Amino acid sequence: MNIVNVTLSEDGAHVGDYTVPIPRDARAELARQEAKGATLGFRPESVEIVSKEEGFPFEVTVVEELGSDAYAYGNVHLGPDSTVPGEKLFIARVDARWPPSKGETIYLRIRESEEHVFNPGTGERVGGAVS
Repeated sequence: MNIVNVTLSEDGAHVGDYTVPIPRDARAELARQEAKGATLGFRPESVEIVSKEEGFPFEVTVVEELGSDAYAYGNVHLGPDSTVPGEKLFIARVDARWPPSKGETIYLRIRESEEHVFNPGTGERVGGAVS
């Protein structure tokens, strides 16, 4: 699972300049717990490639082609407002028929309801059903 500590706003979690929507119940629970941010998790198969306006940039460093599956490994620039500024290595499952190239920047979006939100202080999952 990809894991990153993020800052929160009323709209969601900040990953670089992009805001990942976070369910209202998770945001409310974190506020009740007085959490200053959140830990966002998502599985490599929980993302889709989208346009620049619809997702966060992902700079591909390696593509692993495994027959009918392909995985892109790369960096996401978290930006100066992140709880841990700099880059974070993520893994994304991509279409094996049209995998991205090494050095290419693609844009990823986490599919709705496939994000996992945790309290960064306790590590406990907040909001939604456990899947």
